[in-house]
Amino acid sequence: MMEKIKSLILTLLVFFSLFQSYLLVYSKPDFNPVNQDEYIDTRLNGSQENVVNMIFPKHMVLHFGDDKHTMVYPNFKFYNDIYEKISQRTFESFRSVTLSPVEKVKMREYQGLELEFMDGIPVQWLENKMQVNSESINRNVSINKIWIYVTENQEIRTLFFDESTSNVYEATKVDLKVEDIQEFVGYGEFQPSYHTNNGIYYVPDESLQMVRLTMSYSRFQKDQLVASLFVDPNLSRTVVHSEGREIITDGAIVLELDDNQNWMSYYDPETPVESSSDLMDDLLTAIKFVNQHGGWRRTHLIRSISNEDEEQFFRFQQYVKPAPNVQALPILPSETLKLGYVDITMQNGVVTDYDRSLINLSNTIVQRSTYQLQGGEGLEQLIRKYEQDFDIVNIFPAYYPIFKEGYIDLIPYWAYELSDGTFGLLLQ
Repeated sequence: MMEKIKSLILTLLVFFSLFQSYLLVYSKPDFNPVNQDEYIDTRLNGSQENVVNMIFPKHMVLHFGDDKHTMVYPNFKFYNDIYEKISQRTFESFRSVTLSPVEKVKMREYQGLELEFMDGIPVQWLENKMQVNSESINRNVSINKIWIYVTENQEIRTLFFDESTSNVYEATKVDLKVEDIQEFVGYGEFQPSYHTNNGIYYVPDESLQMVRLTMSYSRFQKDQLVASLFVDPNLSRTVVHSEGREIITDGAIVLELDDNQNWMSYYDPETPVESSSDLMDDLLTAIKFVNQHGGWRRTHLIRSISNEDEEQFFRFQQYVKPAPNVQALPILPSETLKLGYVDITMQNGVVTDYDRSLINLSNTIVQRSTYQLQGGEGLEQLIRKYEQDFDIVNIFPAYYPIFKEGYIDLIPYWAYELSDGTFGLLLQ
């Protein structure tokens, strides 16, 4: 009797299987198009990026000799030409060296160039962009500056500075000739002249001609962010909504939107599983996360790297190019508009915090106009006023963003960098 029941069940299963196959093959599909009014585009548009394009000097100092100098910035033709050629040269056989204060002063009197990075760049990262063989030094050494110059004996000397430890490493085998350095320095022959009073930063002798921009923009929408950042958007709900501030959560992940500052903060408090990851792995993961959740508008430079209590923090500084071969400037936040950088915090290789502007500058420049930044004595007086309270290590031009009738104005200003990595604007 049991065998007959089993045979009957098997027969029924075979029958239903054949019936379902028939329906799949011969029945007409029932197409029910999505109501376009209810459809939400969950893509967060923005270009994809990789680490190679995010490692470049914040500026270069060209030394003519006799304590005469000039500076070039990203996207400027001479900057691009020099960096491309430097990136194709080899730097090998490093040794630790000690420089006396007298030597450091004398170096500025020789023909040469400095490549200064926004923050300490691990030497292994430079290997992704330059032909650096760091086998002879610790691969975790962070490089703030590369200084190449021609000595009195017409020899090339190349120094890599780790300012966090005050260590200096010399590449004793370099694929550069004296003629190369002379060519690089010659690029700056007709550029504005700069001087230094303290050997730390340089200021122009005269005013500089810059470019002021008016740009259109788009904005990330709440539904896009929720759909992209929450595992199940249907479980999310708004818990606070007042005075331009909105907090959305699914009970774990928290997304805060600040309409006043046009800023978003994402926080995932789930404790990541203990795992090992090195600095480069964390950087690649951070970049990939942004690629998948908003992307990048304009060029970004790795500006800040810090590691505290198993947390890894990265800040990516946004640059705007006014036109081809015109120097690109970083955007610094204003009092009314947080714009200009993307922050990522990680634990054990997992992104826990993601902060960025809701504003996306478009590729359309509505208006360009010339803008003059003061130099010389007027700039030095302004700097001295700030130096009464701050330890300034760098002076540079930057864009100050302002809302203007549906557009954003980017106005050139002189900015400062402090010894602790803080940025600010030199306001009159």
